[in-house]
Amino acid sequence: MKINYLSTKEGTPASGYWDMAFIEDILRDLPDSERAVFVIPAAYQGDMVPAINAEINKHDHVVVFITSDEEHKFPTEQLRHPSMYVFEQYKATFPLGYTPQTRSELRKIGYQKKTLPYFYSGQINHIRRQQLQDVLVKYDHGRQYFFPTDGFAKGMNPEGYFQMMSRATAVPCPPGNVTQDSFRVYEALEAGAVPIVDRFSAQGEGEYWEKMFPDAPFPILSSYQELPELIEKCQDPMLRNKVFAWWIGKKMKLRQQMKDILGIKEALTIVVPTSYIPSHPNTTVIDQTIASIRYHTGSDIILTIDGLRDEHKEMSNDYTEYIRRLLWKCNFEYENVHPILFEKHTHQAGMMKKALTQVHTDLVMYVEHDTPLVTDEPIDWEYIVKVLMQGDAHAIRFHFEARIPEEHKYMMLPEHDMPYLQATIQWSQRPHIVRTNFYRGIMQLFSDNADCFIEDFIHGKCAEGDWNDWKLFIYSPPGNNIKRSLNLDGRAGGAKYDDKQIW
Repeated sequence: MKINYLSTKEGTPASGYWDMAFIEDILRDLPDSERAVFVIPAAYQGDMVPAINAEINKHDHVVVFITSDEEHKFPTEQLRHPSMYVFEQYKATFPLGYTPQTRSELRKIGYQKKTLPYFYSGQINHIRRQQLQDVLVKYDHGRQYFFPTDGFAKGMNPEGYFQMMSRATAVPCPPGNVTQDSFRVYEALEAGAVPIVDRFSAQGEGEYWEKMFPDAPFPILSSYQELPELIEKCQDPMLRNKVFAWWIGKKMKLRQQMKDILGIKEALTIVVPTSYIPSHPNTTVIDQTIASIRYHTGSDIILTIDGLRDEHKEMSNDYTEYIRRLLWKCNFEYENVHPILFEKHTHQAGMMKKALTQVHTDLVMYVEHDTPLVTDEPIDWEYIVKVLMQGDAHAIRFHFEARIPEEHKYMMLPEHDMPYLQATIQWSQRPHIVRTNFYRGIMQLFSDNADCFIEDFIHGKCAEGDWNDWKLFIYSPPGNNIKRSLNLDGRAGGAKYDDKQIW
């Protein structure tokens, strides 16, 4: 996507500011649209509003980001355009974000164990930071994790700073000079740590975080006397996973918001459910599945991460560690993956209901975490999408064997076959691509407290119903091999707990 960096004032650079990094990442690789995007470093352009209005009005539709204006000098209310969206950093309408080197440094360091109870390195230059220091000096007598400085960017070198950040569980985040926002908050979130933010600015103003992130799972303190207790609470690995998953999801939602505003419509979203399997905390199984999806498509993935069954509580440490590794990969290795973390066991049906509320595309593909797509045989995605979008099919499944087994042929309906497609009454949860509204209708067949495998309930409904209501097919291209998915058997033959399923 083309970004128009706008400075109409001589001597004021148009780009290169730290607080532009996050905006650029949210917009990265989006296709151009009819709505022009402007990023305006605004602090020193308050007297240039007429010139700025003249520039943005050269376009019929615009999105404007006001940046680099912590002191709120720019009169945003004087911007004039008949079709305009405006987002302002430091005013709780768009996150400040991290510095340009944050993600590259953390990616270079790689996944780290959380071994530090907290970490703070920064200047002590106003009353709220002085209160922070007063508490931390007593809390951390040896100053192992507390490194005060006497000026902005005068502390540790980036490598050392992010080494500490990547190993920290909690990161106290006092306010900046004017607002409560700071780069440190987002550096902590990117590192999988829990930021502890300040409800008040240095001037005593409040409610910033409640407006910026009303659903934030991280702590917001009112007094620094609360800090030691909050640091202790952040030692809970499940809280850290919850915050990390929330942040990755927040970025994906911001990106989707930009797509909606810019009129960018995509066809497909993939849903991948994952739950405890004996190989955890190892991520090899899901790595293979995500890689197989990415071989075929760069579409957004919603990763639903189930809570533990009571029967698996003794595996809590392994599963919690698996989730943290998985979230790190979502943030730094996988592309465009939105994790949704469930604190309690919710099972496929409950998780899919939640996932579908986050789907903005006409089609959705479901791929269980241990059923990767093949990468050695072609899939005609253009044809599949066309058939589904025309309504000739509601659901198309990828088979896991080279041909239809003899014992399953009675469930095939050759009178409804189409090119490349075998009609069937056999619903299976093997990888399948479905019209999104049709899937939403399927999930309404389950009760509100459903706790079960989707296939175990739906296969009967499909087999017993009118085929024309389901229009279910198996992808069957010409040749001797229709196999387009694999089975890694993540459960390794373990129990399904059929007697505990709730439809």
